[in-house]
Formats: sequence, structure tokens, C-alpha cells
Amino acid sequence: MAHDALAQERTQLAERVRSRTLDLDRANAELARTARAKDEFLAAMSHELTVSTTLDPRVCLVRGDSRRLKQMLVNLLGNAVKFTLSGGAIGLDVAANAQRQEVRIGIWRASNIPI
Repeated sequence: MAHDALAQERTQLAERVRSRTLDLDRANAELARTARAKDEFLAAMSHELTVSTTLDPRVCLVRGDSRRLKQMLVNLLGNAVKFTLSGGAIGLDVAANAQRQEVRIGIWRASNIPI
């Protein structure tokens, strides 16, 4: 009986260790993505892009997964930066549709190379 309890305790401990290790792996992956985003941003600044932002003042709170929203914005803006020639322009437009309870996020660029 004590042997079974000890074996169960070991199994639970091993599962907690696996779970915590997975959390650390996710945190490390997030950190790596953030570092890549920073590198892309610095690369964008090195070839002198014009950046424009239009924010609707009615958009003050967006409910959703903040991590995924940030990931989406970083990916889209990163692509706009990568595929815009030096001297080009990129932009971020955020608009609200109160009637439909929606937020529209648009990423645009002025260049001849398709994203």
C-alpha cells in the first residue's frame, strides 16, 4: 500500500516537472519570436521606411487573446517591412464599427512587390 502511494506520488511529480518544462519551452519560444521581431524592426529602420498609424479613438479595449493579437500584428507588420522597398511606406489603421461591435485592423504598404 505504501509502495503504491509512493509510485503514484512519483508519477504526479514527474507530470508536474514535464508540465513546467513545457511552460519554459513556450516562454523561450516566445522570447525567440520577440527577438526576431526586434531584428526585423531594426532592419526596417535601416532602409528608411515611412510608418503611418491611424487609430480610431473609439477603440480603447479589444477583448481577445492578447498574445495572439500581438503575434498577428508582428507577423503582418514584419511582412510589410520585408516586402517594402527602401523609401517606401507602411501603415497600421485601426477602426471601430460600434454597431457590429467589431474592430478592423488594416496593414498596408506602398510598394510594387506583393505581400
